[in-house]
Amino acid sequence: MALIKNYFKERIKQLIETNPELAEDTVTDQNNISLLIKINNALKIFLLVMIILNISYFLGFFWFIFCDLNYQISYNTAEQKAME
Repeated sequence: MALIKNYFKERIKQLIETNPELAEDTVTDQNNISLLIKINNALKIFLLVMIILNISYFLGFFWFIFCDLNYQISYNTAEQKAME
């Protein structure tokens, strides 16, 4: 997010240097602020989605290991009872 803010800051500086009337344009400033807020929210949502995907992947992985171990234990127990 800091890189995006720096990009907009440099872009605004260049626009003001080339056209001083843009320094007083509040509509453009408000649009840029709205755009920054939208980008910030999109990045937060993306991060949240990545965290959820990672958590679900590892929970599924551990569930698979648990079920496999449980099956092996129950299979070995049933096999031992059959031998007796």
